Amino acid sequence: MKKILLFTMMCLFGLFSLNAQETSFSYDFEDGTLTGWRVYQVSYAYGDNWKVADAKGKDGSKGIYSASVAPAPGGWGGVEHNPVNYVVTTNAYQITASSSLSWYVNHESLYSGPTDDHLQVVISEDGSSFSEAIWTGNGTNTGEFIVQLAAYEGKNLYFGFYHYKTSWGDGIFSLDNIALTGGEGGGEEPTPDPE
Repeated sequence: MKKILLFTMMCLFGLFSLNAQETSFSYDFEDGTLTGWRVYQVSYAYGDNWKVADAKGKDGSKGIYSASVAPAPGGWGGVEHNPVNYVVTTNAYQITASSSLSWYVNHESLYSGPTDDHLQVVISEDGSSFSEAIWTGNGTNTGEFIVQLAAYEGKNLYFGFYHYKTSWGDGIFSLDNIALTGGEGGGEEPTPDPE
């Protein structure tokens, strides 16, 4: 009787496992680190580029942010700059027909309302060229977003967020709860930085 019960429970667990969607990664940054991500910037960009901070995530939790104004000593209000900042996964992930990428983004303007800051979600097959955007937002985009990735089924992709702007401004993009579902764990950390 115990063997039959054990066999039945194993079968039920197997059925539930088949129906459950695998989470390839999920980051809420509450550990205070960027483990699983790497940050880089294009030449001549400077300032606060994808750092972990309190109260930058959803509902006041920790999140990561990139700013188009560098903080002055003792707080914000420093030099404005033109960010060209990336934060990208250190590993590639195999995409399936049911894969999707979700995230929470918040845009803050320090002085005068919406800025011309832009944010793209970008992908790469080689971990060094992130020229393909799968989502583009600007200073009006705040909230939770999701992109279905079925068109990339069978590919191994690195994911990134690219903060840039077209002229001077005073914006901050914050990210939290970044998750890839329906994919499979992937490859090695790329060696070259993207250009």
